[in-house]
Amino acid sequence: NAANNILHVKKAHQFLSEFENDIMKSNLRVLPDMKFTRLYNAVIAGYISSTEKTDGIELAKTLLTHMIEKHTSNPQHIARPNTTTFVKVMTALARGEDNAQQLDMLL
Repeated sequence: NAANNILHVKKAHQFLSEFENDIMKSNLRVLPDMKFTRLYNAVIAGYISSTEKTDGIELAKTLLTHMIEKHTSNPQHIARPNTTTFVKVMTALARGEDNAQQLDMLL
């Protein structure tokens, strides 16, 4: 059902957040890498493809904002958005109504 659909993505996001915290607090020298970006992009794609479109798009946008903020404050942070990250969220926003201002903010 629809509620379970987005709940699974939220659970994946929770695991990703815990992983991010563990990696960034560890003594390991971890650099941004496509494998990490792919994990974030997968969660974003899950939110966007959720049957709860409005909540899914909002949560995807929130995760993208998190990635931007983390990478801006620390270029070595694993949350590093790429063009795919932006395209996924911007495409989802473009399909919605009254999202022009939100799209402008991402540009």
